[in-house]
Amino acid sequence: LFKEMMQDPGLKGKFLFAEKSGIEIMKKVVNATDVWVSMPRCTREACGTSDQRAALTGGYNIATATGGPVEYIIHGKTGWLMDPFAGWDLARVVRGFDFKDPWFIAQYKKQAQILLGRYLEEAMTRYYRYVDEGNHQWTDGLKLSMEKAYKKVSIHVMTRKYEILFLNVLNGKGVEGFKEDVENL
Repeated sequence: LFKEMMQDPGLKGKFLFAEKSGIEIMKKVVNATDVWVSMPRCTREACGTSDQRAALTGGYNIATATGGPVEYIIHGKTGWLMDPFAGWDLARVVRGFDFKDPWFIAQYKKQAQILLGRYLEEAMTRYYRYVDEGNHQWTDGLKLSMEKAYKKVSIHVMTRKYEILFLNVLNGKGVEGFKEDVENL
């Protein structure tokens, strides 16, 4: 789908699809992006480091509603969280992908395409309202994206969370102590 979209005459030169890219490409691309789309295989998401990088540089994200992005994306404000299986039983979702169930995978692709199209349209509408009318929702969202990411996933915050985790393990408070302390961070 993305490869086809790159060849569309209306999108040519405005859309980049980087398949199986490495860290060096990501470093360059993420800084030049206004809207970052991340669609890893459902149930196989990592922590979202490319998403984090995009947010930390003041970009919007369209990402799966799992893993790292849930930490810092405010749906509809700093980006969009795609959840093609909202309301489904998680065990069923995992089984569907583990067993490579063709019907299940087709459902995922169909719903993901709908959500991606909807969220790209929302991003474009917001952008052109800024360009054409001076509406600051676009720039406000970019700023909020950066602020939220720095508060949630900057290296300072992450190292502080690890410190809190280890201290709570050592003092016997465990997970509950960690949750309480992180909320006060």
